[in-house]
Amino acid sequence: MPQQYAPCLNYTNLQTAEELVYPDFRIRLPRYLQPEHIWLIKQFLHTRFKSDRHWYYYLNQHGRNLVFANATYTSNPPPYWTGQRYCMAGSPADHSQFAQPAQQQPARQLQQGTDNSSAAPSTSSAAAAAAAAAAAAAAWQAGGSPPRFEQSVMFAAAPDSHLFQHFIDRTAMMLAQTEGLRSSSLKYIALPPKSPAVAESWRLLANVTQPSQQLLRPGPATTAASFIFACDTPLVHPYLMQRVSEQSLAAAGLPPGGVPAEKRKVVLLVTRMGDAAVKNVGRRWLNYQDCKPQIQQLLDSRGRGEFTQGFNASAFPSHTAAMRFWSSQVRAVIGPHGGAFYNLFYASSPTAVLEIWPVSEVPADRQQQVDNVHVPSPNLFWEISHLRQLQHWVLPMKSLSAYESDVVVDCGQVVEALQLSLQEDPAESELDLEPFYQGTRWSA
Repeated sequence: MPQQYAPCLNYTNLQTAEELVYPDFRIRLPRYLQPEHIWLIKQFLHTRFKSDRHWYYYLNQHGRNLVFANATYTSNPPPYWTGQRYCMAGSPADHSQFAQPAQQQPARQLQQGTDNSSAAPSTSSAAAAAAAAAAAAAAWQAGGSPPRFEQSVMFAAAPDSHLFQHFIDRTAMMLAQTEGLRSSSLKYIALPPKSPAVAESWRLLANVTQPSQQLLRPGPATTAASFIFACDTPLVHPYLMQRVSEQSLAAAGLPPGGVPAEKRKVVLLVTRMGDAAVKNVGRRWLNYQDCKPQIQQLLDSRGRGEFTQGFNASAFPSHTAAMRFWSSQVRAVIGPHGGAFYNLFYASSPTAVLEIWPVSEVPADRQQQVDNVHVPSPNLFWEISHLRQLQHWVLPMKSLSAYESDVVVDCGQVVEALQLSLQEDPAESELDLEPFYQGTRWSA
């Protein structure tokens, strides 16, 4: 048996080990206007699990929470994208670097360190802890950073988690999985927040009110009397996603259950133009001014007081204000693929989501080859939408060139998809998320 599949091995310094078995589920593929669209989507979707016709199946997902005594972190796993060694890479995470092999003394008999977070950890399991500390001290003397000694630490430095999109889809999932193990005095090995949204999310989900003291930069070697390691956390599961949403909204003083559709009037246009919060160039909706009056004409015909509004993330005074807006006002969101769609974590159900997908060519039929079709963003947001019971449409649109992802959108397709989505009655519609029991039917 691979070592990482047996977290309950009797390491002398293993305090707690939890093997979490997540229920299987399936989600429906996103909505589409033309059969060629869904065929194209299937060619490029980053497939994590089994697909069958119009369903994707997420099976056999496990999580592991390991708490080690006297463990030292020295850049393994790394806090950046590299090979398959980074946190939540999709394969079981190696934890052998924190473990001290079983000897005579069971882990449960280890003595804890003192309450002084600046003190060195207990020497009960002396050999490995002393060796790690000596190595860290030697590295410091050779010109590296001084080693750190802490009482309780959790590793939370997923790649790019200093940015909102990868904090919310990785680090936040680890925080949800370890909810029962974390204390108010816990510190985190984490990348320093690069935006107010990340800093505020740390406060909402982990009560981190002083990032400079509670978040430890991954650089120096860090030895902890108690070290939480949860890199084996699923990327996609309804429990974790819903828990992050509920905890964030509740901590911000917002209703976790959302706001009824009839009270939400905004059709949000995410153009990726003129917004200082947009970090990556491209994928701009160049002709949104042409589409806007056509969308408003549809809304006026419904007679419900709905209206279009542009989205500018940098215009909100705080992340909590943006959360409140998405939860209490947004009835639909339309725009090219981009980080703004991570705010769907806070959207109320039902919300119509129309994701414009820039591709270099939209095949006219299934016989047309897709070998030369360039897709700058193969990962779409339909998983988040369907796990949160939002109605997700994918609209492939031809980009300006093979490697330039700005788009001139077919306004008629946007209006058609929006009309179909707004008139959809969730109570009478087929479910997009279902539990699945292996051994039963695959496709409906």
